[in-house]
Amino acid sequence: MGGIKGEQEVVDVLRVALSDAWALVKGYRNRRGEIDYLLLGPGGLFAIEVKYVNGTFAITRERWRYVRFDRYGNQVREGLLQDARRRPPNAQLAEPLGMLEQFLASRGQPARLRPVVLLNHPKARISDCAADVGVEVLTATVQLRDLVLAADEQVSTRKR
Repeated sequence: MGGIKGEQEVVDVLRVALSDAWALVKGYRNRRGEIDYLLLGPGGLFAIEVKYVNGTFAITRERWRYVRFDRYGNQVREGLLQDARRRPPNAQLAEPLGMLEQFLASRGQPARLRPVVLLNHPKARISDCAADVGVEVLTATVQLRDLVLAADEQVSTRKR
């Protein structure tokens, strides 16, 4: 249920912030995996993976480790954020995104989508994030909104 809440928050925030020139596609899938959202608009093209997980994250290209604390600051749980194939979120997003971009290029429509992983649980924090993760990592849906509003790629209506 938490994942649904996190994904719905994305829809609610972007619906208010963006004009009708933007399109939000939910649940794109190919044989390499699923992308929660594709956001296509005049400022850019985005691939978004949403994770609604309470924890403080230490992120590397190969591993997204998290620790949870209780309200008194005591560690109560730790784990790895990964899918059923044991891929961290950056790989979980990159694999189907790479296949989508190859497909579009093979059809004469080359496009680069900005990969974003959104950790939008209210208690999600990042303690460390390696520079080579390959995605933008955000911890609040308003950060996603601000990233999209600041984007200035100038994508034509035809390309969208």
